[in-house]
Amino acid sequence: MNATVLNNRPCTIAVSGLPGAGKTALINHIGKNNAGSAAAGCLIVENSVTDTASLPNAGNGGTRVAVIDCFNFIADYSDMECPEGHHGQAHALTTATRELLQALMQAAHVIVLNKTDMVSAAQLTMIKFISELINEQALITTCAFGKIPEAGIIFSHVQNAQTTQGI
Repeated sequence: MNATVLNNRPCTIAVSGLPGAGKTALINHIGKNNAGSAAAGCLIVENSVTDTASLPNAGNGGTRVAVIDCFNFIADYSDMECPEGHHGQAHALTTATRELLQALMQAAHVIVLNKTDMVSAAQLTMIKFISELINEQALITTCAFGKIPEAGIIFSHVQNAQTTQGI
């Protein structure tokens, strides 16, 4: 496997999220739309998080990306239940899910708020606010269908982290 080398270190990105959050869509979008950028050939690891033991470790200089399903995030942080028929998934509000989302977001360098097309502007503002409260150091971006505008926000973190560490 050819990995992009930034400052003599391979670029490693751990993309994590709950099942159905859009991790694969994000990785496919990065692969298809960033062939000439720092993304080309990066080692990207996908991880479905089901408990805190499965949280990713991208290693030194690696970037941890949390993909958050905005539609289900609303249900996980409120007393509402998801409407019937949402991709056959009904996410009940549980303390365990909330704690898992918080741990995932706290561990992230970059938080990708996905499925923004399924929430209102007011809901998205609330999700961004909660995300910033959970991890004020993370870079936060929004998208639908995993199509982040240029994967630059993820890769700028990789390059900044390596420069800061003197790598």
